[in-house]
Amino acid sequence: MQKVFISSVINDFKEYRQAAKRAVEIMGDKSIMSEYFGAHPYSSEKTCITEVETSDVYIVILGEKYGFVTPEDISVTQAEYRTAKDSGKPILAFIKKCEMEAKQREFCQEVEEYQEGLFRRTFSSP
Repeated sequence: MQKVFISSVINDFKEYRQAAKRAVEIMGDKSIMSEYFGAHPYSSEKTCITEVETSDVYIVILGEKYGFVTPEDISVTQAEYRTAKDSGKPILAFIKKCEMEAKQREFCQEVEEYQEGLFRRTFSSP
């Protein structure tokens, strides 16, 4: 059983996150999602990054909103994505067909970049 980290904004994305969770569990793997984290003795940032680092597969789901911006001036999702990429984890990217905030479009370009990015799947419903 693999640990699969599911990353996206949480607000307004509950149904997409739940669809990803169901798909992961149908495959017999364990989904890791921040909304199910218990109490930890360290920061939210360290918890999320540690969970990405200890997962076997990383799923990123991108939509309209860029999300919470860290002191490094990137979103939490983008920080998680870069951690997964830097560690060489398999990454599955899903991008919603929608109008996006400017910073989210830039993040999508990073994910989709021809040589360094990923082949991704687009979607419009869960």
